[in-house]
Amino acid sequence: MKKDFSEKNKKIKEAMKATHTRRQVQACRVFTLKINQKKLSLKQREALKMIFVEGKWLRNAIIAWTKESEDNKPWEYDGNLKSVPVKLRDGSYEQRELRYLAMQMRQSVLAEVIHNIKGLSAAKKKGRKVGALRFTSELKSLNLKQFGMSHKFKSKHRMKLRNIPGTVYVSGVGQIPGGCEIANAKLLNTPRGYYIAITCFIDKEIVEQKEMHYEIQGEIGIDMGRTTSVTLSTGEKINVQIEETGHLKRLQMKLARQTKGSNNWKKTKHLIEKEYQKLKAKRNDAGNKLVHDLLRYERIYMQDENLRDWHNKKVQNSCLGRVKAKLSGHPRVVMLPRTAATTKTCVCGYKQPMHLWDRTFRCEVCGYTDDRDIHAAKNMIRLGHQYQVGLGRTDFKLVEKE
Repeated sequence: MKKDFSEKNKKIKEAMKATHTRRQVQACRVFTLKINQKKLSLKQREALKMIFVEGKWLRNAIIAWTKESEDNKPWEYDGNLKSVPVKLRDGSYEQRELRYLAMQMRQSVLAEVIHNIKGLSAAKKKGRKVGALRFTSELKSLNLKQFGMSHKFKSKHRMKLRNIPGTVYVSGVGQIPGGCEIANAKLLNTPRGYYIAITCFIDKEIVEQKEMHYEIQGEIGIDMGRTTSVTLSTGEKINVQIEETGHLKRLQMKLARQTKGSNNWKKTKHLIEKEYQKLKAKRNDAGNKLVHDLLRYERIYMQDENLRDWHNKKVQNSCLGRVKAKLSGHPRVVMLPRTAATTKTCVCGYKQPMHLWDRTFRCEVCGYTDDRDIHAAKNMIRLGHQYQVGLGRTDFKLVEKE
């Protein structure tokens, strides 16, 4: 006799509808907590390691199954299997049991494969050249879907994770504001240890009260460049360069001399990944500090620069992308379109051609002269009053305003 799930499905739909209603007045924020490995027991270390190993086995097994036949679709894969085939070095396969990977984690691995395949399919339909989904040698993240089931707080610094014995000590809980709604989380496997990225939903009123605070009344224009990272309309020039360390360069030269795939090669590669993660943390910190200083102004004007096409070592070592990403969605930031002639337009309104090597702006009509970058930053404010741009799009055209 089949069970009647109509009442249960009705409750699920009502809960989803209520959640959707709450999300409309909430802002999403992600906070990263670090698992203290020094306070992990041997069983906990083994469980954390094997969760990612078994996740890798499952992901590769799903990809291999989809490649066996065109009729094998990833959404038809049986996610309730208790064991998966694992390819050995000699080419043979061995059936291995999934003991540490919880059912929700298996579903998240399967959902990620489906998402990746659909993404490749969408890119292919747009005419892009894409390949097949590749096998992975190491799994970097696992989704913990349901707060209270797959993960929950036991105390101020203790968390309980599904299929991990006992509780793990985490640092950074203080950054999570009280009264927020905790949703899903991600268990991250990084070269510097294990982290938990927790998604929280906070009331927009609380977020706006915190982010709308500013000390200096006024407006400021920001010009991003290859030579100088950030130039302000006040005339201040800020260079943010976090370059690769000498230790990292020596490790890269050492890796080039070693045999690929050997144990020493793997150790050196792991050390290189740790150094790159340190660089990333330094650049994130520099970007956050710069954004914090800029948000002291009441209104900020900047241009939607195409930073991806700026193939320059100084740009790669800077934090311009991070700064732009944090400012582009802020309510006090006006984003000018890429087509705005901030450098070529004079204060008198005349536009004249400018070469990249011309570092001083000189107007051919009125004789106005100023530093190229400072002039562009000042123009951000002048031209920004003519645009109402949010999140990279224009609300109306200049002709419509006139």
